[in-house]
Amino acid sequence: TTLALDVTAPRSGTFALNAGATNILYSDLESVDAQNGTYSINAIAGTAGADAFRLVRSGDDVILRLGSSDIYRGAIADLVGGISISGGAQDDTLTVDFTNGNPIPVGGVTFNGDGQNLSDSLIIVGGSFGTITKSFTDANRGSVNLDGSVITYTGLEPVLLNVGSVNNLVFNLPTGVVNSPTLANAVANGQSQLM
Repeated sequence: TTLALDVTAPRSGTFALNAGATNILYSDLESVDAQNGTYSINAIAGTAGADAFRLVRSGDDVILRLGSSDIYRGAIADLVGGISISGGAQDDTLTVDFTNGNPIPVGGVTFNGDGQNLSDSLIIVGGSFGTITKSFTDANRGSVNLDGSVITYTGLEPVLLNVGSVNNLVFNLPTGVVNSPTLANAVANGQSQLM
């Protein structure tokens, strides 16, 4: 079973059952819950403007917000296929908030920045971690593994880690190219930047 969300009409979408042979349209639902089964969410496309997505945990639920609107809320245990979000042509942001628990489903999160004016960004806030591994494919693609919960990204600059605490922070640089990283103080007090 898959769920297609409509970001232009928050809390609306389509459940595609039996490989799309049967569809259930819904609107203005407070949450989605699968009884006796699991589901995945089709890729979520942003709007033509600058989008601010936020992924948070609330009890047993995960919530995806676009601006101030909840576009998805459902039991994290039922969401097995992960969440994929694609920004539009403007500067888009995904904030993954660990303040109230881990909001990343088993299948992970993928954020595709797509086009932008200045920059698309991924911001990770809250939480305490044993190990965070930041793996770079190139300057704008890679992944962040937070104690086994993975966020994969493309088309981003920058990725900001503003977590509560981390014991080990690991950077895996691209292979097959000359790497000359520099760890420096960032503009904000108490932050560092890998360039």
